[in-house]
Amino acid sequence: MIFLFPTLIITTLLIIYLNMHLAKMLRLAMSASVILALAYVFNPAFANEPTGWQTNLTGIHYSGGKVGVGTATPETLLNITNGVGGSFGLTQELLGGPSTLELTTADAQNRQTTRALIRGSNDYANLELYSGPLRSETNGFLFYGPNRATGLGQFVGSTSGNDIPKARLHLKEGDIPSILLEDEQAASGTRTFRIDVHQGKVNFQAMGDNGTSWQRNLMQLYHNGDICIGSSC
Repeated sequence: MIFLFPTLIITTLLIIYLNMHLAKMLRLAMSASVILALAYVFNPAFANEPTGWQTNLTGIHYSGGKVGVGTATPETLLNITNGVGGSFGLTQELLGGPSTLELTTADAQNRQTTRALIRGSNDYANLELYSGPLRSETNGFLFYGPNRATGLGQFVGSTSGNDIPKARLHLKEGDIPSILLEDEQAASGTRTFRIDVHQGKVNFQAMGDNGTSWQRNLMQLYHNGDICIGSSC
């Protein structure tokens, strides 16, 4: 009991002190919280602190807008760049609508160079490939889900001809031949053949010995059914 008496006195005095100063301590704590809050708002060091990230039982998500990796000014929902030259991005509902996944690439000036779209608004998805700047793209490939047809050439946005492929492989010629066949053992482009469609006829031609011009007309099939064979075509 002799040893417990000093401990009891110290404990009692501590309780009395806390009761006398508890309110003051709470006021100090609240003041410190307010000061920290103001420092967070006005201190430039906190200006770039990321916000919008949230976690739950299923993972982590971001609700603050676009996400940039290697860039502070993302152009798409997810924009990734190495900071040297070129970038790519993932986005949605920019050109293809809400049920479309869009993959874009850009040059060193952050100008779009290619765009790939996967449309999934129905039971049959489309796959589309474009090249060129934003909103001025040229379609070069289209897999059309409803009839499972593949088109090479400009279909989407085309001002003439079919806007969807009509066969398992549908070729639309633009400024280059539809089909080019080349002997890999030939030098300087010789022994090369091409098939193209131009002005209502199908042309079968062979590259000349100079390897630079199509000097040999092999055959032509005309839209009206006529056929021309040989160099006189």
